[in-house]
Amino acid sequence: MIVVLIADFHDSGVYRRRYRARAMHRWKWHRSTPKRRGQEQTGKLTSVNGCSRRLLASLALKEGCGKSQHLPARFVPHARWVMQLLAQLLIVVGQCRTHQNEASMSTGVQPGIGAEQWRQLTRERGWLWTPGQSLEGLQPATLLLAHGAGAPMDSAFMNSMAMHLAAQGIGVLRFEFPYMAQRRGGGSKRPPNPQAQLLACWREVYAEVRPLVAGRLAVGGKSMGGRMASLIVDELQVDALVCLGYPFYAVGKPEKPRVAHLAELKTPALFIQGERDALGNRESVAGYKLSSTIELHWLPTANHDLKPLKVAGISHDQCLVESAQVIARFLRV
Repeated sequence: MIVVLIADFHDSGVYRRRYRARAMHRWKWHRSTPKRRGQEQTGKLTSVNGCSRRLLASLALKEGCGKSQHLPARFVPHARWVMQLLAQLLIVVGQCRTHQNEASMSTGVQPGIGAEQWRQLTRERGWLWTPGQSLEGLQPATLLLAHGAGAPMDSAFMNSMAMHLAAQGIGVLRFEFPYMAQRRGGGSKRPPNPQAQLLACWREVYAEVRPLVAGRLAVGGKSMGGRMASLIVDELQVDALVCLGYPFYAVGKPEKPRVAHLAELKTPALFIQGERDALGNRESVAGYKLSSTIELHWLPTANHDLKPLKVAGISHDQCLVESAQVIARFLRV
């Protein structure tokens, strides 16, 4: 805390005589003595370098020192220099706050939590945060992305998608379901948790992240992660849903589609699907009744991992770049 009392003294002789014998290192507050009975000597706050009287007055500490407080007269010559220094300090502090807010907007983190605090939080929770690049004129957007049934949050597919989305200005936060986190901790390979546990994990992560992220926050995931998200987006009232390779049915079981809830979906949704996806190809999906809020983007000859055939003339990475571009446009509509 910086406390400054600045005053213009009408008669400093009293203070010179009174404090002349005191040691220089002893600063004592003194209640001014009236020159005549019924009169009180007071100080007067002034304006320096554009600092208003109100601003300077707000910086004065007026508690516990009597009705009028002043510094010893020998310090008065330094008053103007101190005020100028204080004015410069206020400017620097204001600039720092501005830069912090700009950084928060570019990364998608709320001004109420700093970038270092955010990084520490993600480390403690075991999440992966890929900040979106700052793009001029675009508001921040974040995608909370869950992994599929068999691959972790840092698989080659997930890493590539996060990188390409970040290049489009979309921040990506990844997390793992309990069974995958246990596997990472040294446990044996195990199947996914029951659906109730997966949904509970989604709710818990979203509830913690939502207050800390500025701008739009979409949820979604690869395959199973996206399907679990689709089951609770209306309940959580999220901004948008993004599914990468949605498992419309189990392998070899197109007669048992998992689309009942998709017919009534209210949340804006984007499904990016490969035309040859073994869990939902273009021909099969065309026969399903889907909500009008769902937008389908098909990748020619691509499979469940959005990887195309060589005859398509494009690479897997190009398909992922295209997917990231489509997602970025969708989230900024």
